[in-house]
Amino acid sequence: MSGAIYDVGTMWELVEARAAASADRQMLVDEAGRTLTFGQFRDRCEVVAAGLHAMGVGPSTVVSWQLPTRIETVVLSCALARLGGRAIGIVANQPRHLGGVLDTNASQKAARFVRMCNSFGLPLLVLVDTPGFLPGSRQERDGVIRHGAKLVHAFAEASVPSVTVLLRKAFGGAFIAMNSKALGADYVFAWPDAEVGVMGAEQAVGILNRREIAAAEDPAAHRRRLASAYSSEHLHVQGASADGFVDEVIAPETTRPRIASCLEALAGVHRSQSRTRNIPL
Repeated sequence: MSGAIYDVGTMWELVEARAAASADRQMLVDEAGRTLTFGQFRDRCEVVAAGLHAMGVGPSTVVSWQLPTRIETVVLSCALARLGGRAIGIVANQPRHLGGVLDTNASQKAARFVRMCNSFGLPLLVLVDTPGFLPGSRQERDGVIRHGAKLVHAFAEASVPSVTVLLRKAFGGAFIAMNSKALGADYVFAWPDAEVGVMGAEQAVGILNRREIAAAEDPAAHRRRLASAYSSEHLHVQGASADGFVDEVIAPETTRPRIASCLEALAGVHRSQSRTRNIPL
């Protein structure tokens, strides 16, 4: 089943059939080792389908990539879809799970998917909503830097047209790894309320104003006020646009036609690929 491609309706049928045939129905596990029921798995997949539908991609046109037996990569979703009559590959963060962070499994999953799309000439649409890479000693032991480098390399070597949309938050190295302008994205758009920066406002003021917060009468309230001010001054998307990290700020309701027109304009663009590659393994 690994590596096969199914439409959404068939995916539900396969999951339910496998549940009925399995003697051990506890076979789906998340990153924390918690067992997921098949109902919970269905709910998470429906969240992804709902997000794609909001972008104007109907459920009947979306297919699932690599249905796993262990659900360890729900922080990032990969799918094939049709937009404006054109087959595309979609890479999207899943903010309802761990805030949409990138970890070792998500980085490797996305890197494989991006390279597959590039091999078959499928344009890439990247939907970004991530607070950064998942921290922790476990991630370091698992090689988060090495696996993150695979994702960076996959986007950098891709020769197919690619469009990135910043939906809500794009922080730290994960913003760069998710097909930023630095990695060769043809267009980078952002919604008006998107935030772009090195880190989130709460974390930033916790470092910059640590003593001031500790000395305040109400540290929690003072921290929120400082975070709000920091966000307004440093994280607004207009600043990222002025610095060249974002090409254009667009309204959510215009996202689908804007992406479709960009992919149509890029359809005739041919890029030469280097024969020598050194992907970090």
